[in-house]
Amino acid sequence: MRACPVCGNTQNQMDLWGMSNIALCSVCGLGYVKHLPTLEELAAIYAADYWNGRKAYTDYLADKVGTQLHFQHRIKSLREFSSGGRLFEAGCAYGFFLELAQKVWTVKGVDLSEAAIAYARDTLHLPVEQGDFESNPPEPDTYDVVAMWDTIEHLYDPALAIAKSAEGLRQGGYLALTTADLETLLPRIQKSAWRMFIPAHLHYFSRRSITYLLEAHGLKVVHFSHVSYYRSLRQMAQIITWNKPDSAWRQRLQSAVERLPFMNTYIPLNLYDLMFVIAQKQ
Repeated sequence: MRACPVCGNTQNQMDLWGMSNIALCSVCGLGYVKHLPTLEELAAIYAADYWNGRKAYTDYLADKVGTQLHFQHRIKSLREFSSGGRLFEAGCAYGFFLELAQKVWTVKGVDLSEAAIAYARDTLHLPVEQGDFESNPPEPDTYDVVAMWDTIEHLYDPALAIAKSAEGLRQGGYLALTTADLETLLPRIQKSAWRMFIPAHLHYFSRRSITYLLEAHGLKVVHFSHVSYYRSLRQMAQIITWNKPDSAWRQRLQSAVERLPFMNTYIPLNLYDLMFVIAQKQ
């Protein structure tokens, strides 16, 4: 078993909720996969069907409206700390956040997915690059904000990513991130059935472990909350069959829901298991 990638601990590690492939650190509380995939295997995970299939999203492009609704709320929160300057996004995907953020900051982004980067670059005309974040970090002492939306759990080396983020920030700059919160009520109830346990997620944080990691790299938490995501009725119908696509009654229920009026109406959904953290470089 590999050492905890956050605190380096190798002692008294246990399986997380009986899952033999995920360890739980006894010191900082991080959950992490015991054996990392190769970069080639990661690239395969993030092929086009990651965004338009059943790996993580059913149709990421079709849900742009809802995605940008919750990005608007994150920008509003970020502007309480940073009103302009330069912003770097790690894991920028199709560029939906950067498209909005460029109204406030001068932006740049990186993502592992070739399909996502091609759209952000060629359709949205954003300054983005394809590659893994750890090898393509922000330039040192350059940015006022580094953003990671639902990204750190995907990264090969989260400690290196936070170190590179802190290095890329100017003094007093801010790192903003969202990620699942392992120690909240819903995952404790659902355990291995929790929707966040997917092959693309390599690390599972909590408020305790993310604070430990940030403080180790000179970043002080100045904001913590659990945030809503905007979901449409269509998305909710798709969730009905997400893990059981062969279930006939689930398919009938999904079909019935999708015929309802206003199926593309987006509403905020907060299950209090997704945390939003802003930390300042000291």
